[in-house]
Amino acid sequence: MTRFLLECILKEEMMGRGILLWLLGVPIPVIILLWLFLGH
Repeated sequence: MTRFLLECILKEEMMGRGILLWLLGVPIPVIILLWLFLGH
């Protein structure tokens, strides 16, 4: 039972980290494209 709980916690941490990285990583190319097309 304890092992199951540990696995659930680890999965949640990995998902949270993945979501955080996605949120950081996705806007960067969009910002670069906007800067290239509209910034000059």
